[in-house]
Amino acid sequence: MLNKIDEKFQNAQSSNLSLIKTEMNLFDKKLEISYQEKASELSKKYASTVASNLYAIQTLTVQIKELELENTISDGCKENVLTEYFRLAEEIQKLGISYDWKLSRCLIDAKELLEDGIKLDPMEYPEITSFLNSLPNQFNDVVGTIRKFLA
Repeated sequence: MLNKIDEKFQNAQSSNLSLIKTEMNLFDKKLEISYQEKASELSKKYASTVASNLYAIQTLTVQIKELELENTISDGCKENVLTEYFRLAEEIQKLGISYDWKLSRCLIDAKELLEDGIKLDPMEYPEITSFLNSLPNQFNDVVGTIRKFLA
């Protein structure tokens, strides 16, 4: 009789051990899924924060270039002003499509200086030509006029 009780006890213990193992495996799977979801969520938030910070930095860079341009204008050297317009235009382009109006205004101002007879330093031609090549087709008119002065 004692053997039967002992056998039933061992069977129950073995059954409980299997049940515990099964529950632990389920818990591990749920924990892993939860961890992956949380990691994915944090990754998305981090990427969004990084993108937002990069955009803020680029916006500040444009503001700095605008201040440098104002300072150069007040110094009166038109050749330097022309160069600063192109540098500002490059930074504005990095902000994206929503700033195309500002980029267009900057290119038009540079074109007007060229039309007034202001000359660029020939050492800057490759950099400016490369920048002009990177502009979308919507700027073809003003870019074409600027290119005439660079030739």
